[in-house]
Amino acid sequence: MIFALKNHRIDEFKNKYRRSCDVLLLEEIQFLSGKEKTQLELGYTLDALANDRKRIIFTSSLLPKDIPHLNKELASRLTSGIITTLDTPDYETRVKIIERKSSEQGLALPHEIFHLLAKDLTGDVRQMESTLRCLKAKADLMQATIDPDLAKEVLLCHMPTQNLLTMEDVKAMVCQYFKVDPTLLASKSRKKIHAYPRNVYVYLCRQHTQSTVEEIGRSLSRNHSTVLYASEVMEHKMKVDKRVKNQIEFLSTKLKEMKK
Repeated sequence: MIFALKNHRIDEFKNKYRRSCDVLLLEEIQFLSGKEKTQLELGYTLDALANDRKRIIFTSSLLPKDIPHLNKELASRLTSGIITTLDTPDYETRVKIIERKSSEQGLALPHEIFHLLAKDLTGDVRQMESTLRCLKAKADLMQATIDPDLAKEVLLCHMPTQNLLTMEDVKAMVCQYFKVDPTLLASKSRKKIHAYPRNVYVYLCRQHTQSTVEEIGRSLSRNHSTVLYASEVMEHKMKVDKRVKNQIEFLSTKLKEMKK
């Protein structure tokens, strides 16, 4: 849209996104926060697409109601459709994903291997794809049959070897550093002396534990969107405030030492 405005081609832009498309997929809409002209133009585009009964799909790490500086009209449009969350795939879903990705890579694996991989690969799809590529490469280079032993050998390269940290480990470290009572992290207090350590706790949990966003939220009596927002706040603070960056790096170092 910015390119179209700068080059006096806004009519071409409107035609492409309002009349010529069948589906509009827009990701990470939380980054529209504060961009008034873009929000206004998107509102007109949504109206045009909705009137023509076109499909509209948005993704965001925040719920529409939690996106700051989003105008009421656009927020209303975004909440008028179906809102759902994308959770970490469960075991059966992981098995199906690995079966599908194996087929795409030309790997004929026994079901025993599918289940072995699905048990340990609990991350995202990229982790699964990487493991399958490594498994295929190793089997080809060694001219070996893919059996459970080879699969376990490849898995070692994709799984953490250190002791896993828990949310309680992070909470203890944060509360000790900031001299805050652990119960105050889950309190409703918005005072900086409580809110800042809470955000640090959220960020470090996401970086150093395998806890889900929902689990972190429950430990603070908050929803997942609040957790995502707190994490984004800390990422921004680290970019603009060297003191915050140094604090996070110090605490991260201490947490890594706990893993050993």
